[in-house]
Order: sequence, then C-alpha cells, then structure tokens
Amino acid sequence: MTSKATNIPYKGFKLWYYYSDIRGVHYDDPLMTPEEVMSLDPKPGLVIYQ
Repeated sequence: MTSKATNIPYKGFKLWYYYSDIRGVHYDDPLMTPEEVMSLDPKPGLVIYQ
C-alpha cells in the first residue's frame, strides 16, 4: 500500500481498537498488525493505536 497524499509532510495515522457495540463508534476491523503497519510505503512517522 502506498500513500498518495502529497500535502502532508509528516505522515501518520490512528488505528482504532474495537471497544463498543454502539452504532457509529469508530473501530478498525480487521486491525492492522504492527508488521503490516511497518510494511507500508512510505513508513508512517507516527502510528497511534487507540
């Protein structure tokens, strides 16, 4: 996977753990593993697991 954003000098993103059954609550399913995150091109400078 390659990032296509050119206007963001410091690329990073947030991954959401599943934590609620409430409709509209953010979570990633499936959640990317640390290995998957580090295989991104370019590698993110910041990753937040929340």
